[in-house]
Amino acid sequence: MRPALLRGQPRPHMLYLHTEKTGGSSIECATQGDDNVLARGLFTNMGHTSVAAVDRCRRQCVHEGVPAQTIISIREPYAWWRSLYRYGFIGRNAAIMTGKDFAGFMADASRNRGWAQSSNIRRACGAPCNADHILHTETLGADWLRLLIALDLPLVALPHVNPTATGEHSNRVPGRTIFTQEIVDIIHFVDGPMFAEFGYTRRNDVPFELGAS
Repeated sequence: MRPALLRGQPRPHMLYLHTEKTGGSSIECATQGDDNVLARGLFTNMGHTSVAAVDRCRRQCVHEGVPAQTIISIREPYAWWRSLYRYGFIGRNAAIMTGKDFAGFMADASRNRGWAQSSNIRRACGAPCNADHILHTETLGADWLRLLIALDLPLVALPHVNPTATGEHSNRVPGRTIFTQEIVDIIHFVDGPMFAEFGYTRRNDVPFELGAS
């Protein structure tokens, strides 16, 4: 295990806040287990958590006067909605399940703003998000490596974990996820903070379809 100091100061304890469909399962798998150095007092997985729970952990995990730091992962909004839909259609452990096509699912989302990625982020780290470190799903491996290097932590690799690919209804195959103007407008409405706060670019080249990932 590395020394308890980071650049001459006590090392901050790290708290990971898991936002749905952003690669959080990979991070959790990489940071738990009896033989994992990151699980030995350096890193705590908070799961799908709340600001109140995180604030309690921040207070409890002060190390010689150094407060804990928080990590959250976020995802490009259009890819995030596609992933949420596909996971909900396949149905394994999905909090939001659907049997509708993509357009029908997004119509439901327009009436349920609590489904949005920005709502999940707000639940965990407030608005604006006060996380100390933000990782991006689209560059998760590189972001994770940079974080470990910056914190002088052991370079623990991320496993590839894709819950959507292991759905309990493997015979159910989601249809195409074509982003029409109506669907794009819904995403811009319900997930506006992803663009305004986190700098993602709004797409206007409709219709478009994302890849298979």
